[in-house]
Amino acid sequence: MSELSDTSRSADSKKENPWWPFRRADSLVGSSMFWLPVSNFPVRSQEKQWLLGFFVLFSEGLKRTLEFRQENFLNFDYIYPHLQDLFLRHTLEFNPITGMLVEPSKPPFRPPTEEQLWEMMESGDASKIRNAPKNIAYWLGKKKGPRQMEVFFGYGAMVSLWLPVTDETRPPDFRLPKKALKNPAFAGMDLEAEIEFTYSLRDPFLPKSKQVFAPDLADDPQYGGMPFAVPLLSAQEIFYARGEQREAWLQLFGAYAVESRADHGIILWGVKEIEPVIQECLSILHEQKLIYPTVPQP
Repeated sequence: MSELSDTSRSADSKKENPWWPFRRADSLVGSSMFWLPVSNFPVRSQEKQWLLGFFVLFSEGLKRTLEFRQENFLNFDYIYPHLQDLFLRHTLEFNPITGMLVEPSKPPFRPPTEEQLWEMMESGDASKIRNAPKNIAYWLGKKKGPRQMEVFFGYGAMVSLWLPVTDETRPPDFRLPKKALKNPAFAGMDLEAEIEFTYSLRDPFLPKSKQVFAPDLADDPQYGGMPFAVPLLSAQEIFYARGEQREAWLQLFGAYAVESRADHGIILWGVKEIEPVIQECLSILHEQKLIYPTVPQP
């Protein structure tokens, strides 16, 4: 994590860190990146409690000030074993949609060749293929961001994007009569979330994400038919990307958060305008006396 300013080497440096418990990449130009360590994945319950509180405030702040909406994704590779039952149990509630999970610095996963299959059969060892990243993400399509994080966050599988609301995704402003809502057809249905989900399928992000993150896979028989491509970024990939590349990414989304196993923590990255929102969130959590347990308090 050398890309991020170390504000924990002494008591004096901790006092100078206005982003506690985050560490900020001070040398990153044109955008803002923060890192928060976790004890492990799955995270401890106290860590999860603080992080859920932070992200609820963060998402509300982005929606209010920048008109960004939260979209959550799950990394297929880490659903098993901890999230398998939860994923199946909440499928109808969250409506997962399959797409690409792209690591910009690595080639996409390919099924084993005939030669590799023979080698596995002869050796009896399929771990190389079984453990390889499969480049699949599930978009949790229903607009239930806090609820989705409550269920899935903390296991090292979540990626969250905050996308700008566009004319295509802005639902019409109308209200159904209360009498209509009493119809049994609407029983147990969050109608507002259903409408928001339907309009999000028109989001320009979906085709543009494939153009930005998977431009060579448009006609690929394995990946070409997938509706979107979401990046799996580490702090190093963000920091060492070309400036124009980071700018292109941030034209798709205004903020990005990932449970980064490579960084042993949470990476939060976005446009500069997220900084006052983060400071407001940290101030509220401090007033509520919610303390993040893994980073010593200044």
